[in-house]
Amino acid sequence: RDPTGTWSLIAGALVGRNEDPELTPLFERHSGVAAYFRDDFEAAEQHFRRAQARYRELYGERHPDVAAMLSNIGGVYAQMARWDEAEATLRQSAAILEAEFGEAHPQLANTLQNLSAVLSGRGRTREAALVIARELSIRQAVLGASHPVLRERWCDLGTTWLSVGEAAPALAAFDRCLEQEARYPSGLVSLRIHLARCDLLAGRDEAARRVSCDRAPALAPAASADTTPSSADGLLKLLLTVRGATSDAREPALLAALDVAAAGARGLRSVFEEIRVELDRADLFVKMGRVAEADALLAAARARAAEIADPGERGRVQALIASKEARPR
Repeated sequence: RDPTGTWSLIAGALVGRNEDPELTPLFERHSGVAAYFRDDFEAAEQHFRRAQARYRELYGERHPDVAAMLSNIGGVYAQMARWDEAEATLRQSAAILEAEFGEAHPQLANTLQNLSAVLSGRGRTREAALVIARELSIRQAVLGASHPVLRERWCDLGTTWLSVGEAAPALAAFDRCLEQEARYPSGLVSLRIHLARCDLLAGRDEAARRVSCDRAPALAPAASADTTPSSADGLLKLLLTVRGATSDAREPALLAALDVAAAGARGLRSVFEEIRVELDRADLFVKMGRVAEADALLAAARARAAEIADPGERGRVQALIASKEARPR
């Protein structure tokens, strides 16, 4: 991380004095990544665009590095909720890789991962699940079925199928995730698996369901230790996907998991992410029938949003709050 931008300035000066033509796009590429992770998406887009243009000059229109920058730009557009541009850009990236290197090029998996997020953001969840499944098939072919990088994506696929009411493929995906978790233990992944099984096994295997419902709250401390700000997002999506909370063991499991996700979001030191978690908590409270508490969280979020000094960030947060308030209850 380079919060003051000092190292970026030094690197830029050194690149400017170097005659290696490949250093300029590399500098722009990494500058874009740095801007992305500090939520400066406009700057990230500009850096990625400059890297893309330079890669085109060096290698031509159909090079993997050009496709990679298109994928990055599509990811930036997704963060800005510019869905049409995001999908078009990502499909352009995929088209280059498919035409030049076939439908199983390893880099294509990254583009498909970004595309699945865009499709989910647009509400085209079934399409997103199919894209994740394709991404996983590519990653397995390259990395092997037991590689740890597949673990969370199997959980993501399960969450996506669950959100469209497809219990059987969701359970199958979480079973694959469970196999991976046995090889590479993670408190956070275990929590996601057992939350999902607590929901999915209802009416199928009540004894196994009860085991998962009881185990989930106990996993919260270990999950908190494993949680990073970015990995909390998958947990949040799962929490909002389960088919409602009841007075049984599911409710404490959900609340414990939400606290884990909130801790991960606070690690971002981003007001937007913190408020997003509280709005997700409000959604969960509505599912539990705790509407007054949900309304209090919305009111607190509105008050906090009004205090944000940056107009762009304030508008982004207020738009998120408005989208939550517009949902039927």
